[in-house]
Amino acid sequence: MLRKWHILAILGIGFSVTAVLSLQAQEDLGIPQWVKNNALWWGQGSISDSDFMSAMSYLIEKKLISLPSQDDYSQKLRSKIIALQDENKMLKKSIDELKKQKTLSVPDNSPSYYDPAPKSSRVQAQSCSGYAACFSGQVTEIVDGDTIKVDSDSIRFALVNTPEVGQYGYGQAKDFIAKICPPGSTVLVDEDDLQTQGSYGRMIAAVYCNGMNLNKAILDQGYGKIETSFCSKSEFANEGWAYGCATKQYTPPPKSEQPKSNPPKTEPPKTEPPKSEPVETTPSCDPSYPDVCIPSPPPDLDCGEIPYKNFKVIGSDPHRFDGDHDGIGCES
Repeated sequence: MLRKWHILAILGIGFSVTAVLSLQAQEDLGIPQWVKNNALWWGQGSISDSDFMSAMSYLIEKKLISLPSQDDYSQKLRSKIIALQDENKMLKKSIDELKKQKTLSVPDNSPSYYDPAPKSSRVQAQSCSGYAACFSGQVTEIVDGDTIKVDSDSIRFALVNTPEVGQYGYGQAKDFIAKICPPGSTVLVDEDDLQTQGSYGRMIAAVYCNGMNLNKAILDQGYGKIETSFCSKSEFANEGWAYGCATKQYTPPPKSEQPKSNPPKTEPPKTEPPKSEPVETTPSCDPSYPDVCIPSPPPDLDCGEIPYKNFKVIGSDPHRFDGDHDGIGCES
């Protein structure tokens, strides 16, 4: 019995012989006539496959036709596979070396979306000054670039003003504060001695967080500006970070008359603040907002600090409620 691969080889030879015999240029190829006839008859279907294979077997047995052995073919195939495997290993090694070189020579220094606060914003000591409230608490919300909530109470950064909702730079300022002092951070709040009345329910203060003065950091990074109209009304006008206040506007009382500053996480001192002059209770309405009554600055107000939405804005818009200049303020 012939092996299966022998049979396939014979069939292949048969097709080849038939094709050769069909050519015109075959005058003398040294092929016996009976082989030509058998191949021609088999190709035409005149003899059976069994008869044709018998003829081809005879030629193989007499070594008139030689076929490569199965062992030779398998050996060549194995050699090719081994060569491909070796080549694959070399390529993988080269790729690993390139990756290693890239890691060493080109470190990933891609900056985050907003640069961190500059080193100049860091402070050596975090302590309160003056006699107003001083306490530690946890940040519960970042309202915008100049207002946060500490234990759910609103704290406005003293002397700092950042863009309102809808104005260019609003998102950058808010995200910057959220990055350097995210919700959950512990802060020290030093209330402004000269603005203890607050601003629309917010305490006005200097705020320290993660080794930084947030008032100073937002100004150093250029996301906000000094509210110069309050320089004469703020305890912090003499601070180095309040560089927009050109001259010293506030002279603190003699040290002997000041209560000791409280360290972080202490109760506010019990000393009564000085009595301030009565404040006009009926504010004048700014003409830029004809449909509602909103007083002119100071203080500078945010949309979240007034009860109005979608109101008409004309003229100079001193509070910058109309960020997109479409004539409508604090659009919901």
